[in-house]
Amino acid sequence: MKLDDLFIFHAAKSKGFEDYQNGDVAFITNGLRNNGIQGYVTPKERDRIFNFEGICLSAFCEATVHKPPYLPRGNGGSGLLVFEPKEEISFEQLSQIAAFINQAHRWRFSYGRMVNKERVKDLEIRIAKKISFRQTAEALLPKSTHVKTNICHKPTFSMFNITRFFDLERGDFHALDRLNEGQYPVVSRVTYDNGVTGFYDKPKGAKVYPKGTITIATTTGDAFVQLPQRNYYRSNNYWRCICPVR
Repeated sequence: MKLDDLFIFHAAKSKGFEDYQNGDVAFITNGLRNNGIQGYVTPKERDRIFNFEGICLSAFCEATVHKPPYLPRGNGGSGLLVFEPKEEISFEQLSQIAAFINQAHRWRFSYGRMVNKERVKDLEIRIAKKISFRQTAEALLPKSTHVKTNICHKPTFSMFNITRFFDLERGDFHALDRLNEGQYPVVSRVTYDNGVTGFYDKPKGAKVYPKGTITIATTTGDAFVQLPQRNYYRSNNYWRCICPVR
């Protein structure tokens, strides 16, 4: 589904953090450090304070999840965008969506192409209907801060050309809407599901690659190791296939 299916988008409105006195409302800024919270402030009269559980998206597509009340940065040319759920969404699901945005879409934005509503509303996401965390964050913290480690050996690293171990090949191009459903998993330029976009019949003349192949997107650099029970073939000219040398 698309982000526009789930959320109402709000532009943040605030002063700069240095213009505030200390207070109780979280001030959200660009970045992922401390979940985007720069500090706690006393809001001003015309500030836009948000009182719902939602996602704050920075100008550089850094998504953080917040409980109310919070005041996102809204001054200057890199203010935040706030996602308000159209229907009830659990905090765990909001966290999953934010993580998906950071993983799958963050590469699309930069100083030269900042986030705005029109650029993000049609971004596609995947969300589980039900999420449960087996452990709380506190349970995952180390029980002791004085943990001794016993390193048996010191690893050494060296630079080498990738062609020393791999043959580099470009995959065949096949329009997905012209393929028939079948048994072969097809890897395309997506950043989820290990790059697999569906299962189709092998087109005439398409090359089949063995398991153990590494696929790398030439657009984003996302790399996946393909270890299927059946062989893979490449679909989409935007991907390069790296075949292990035998």
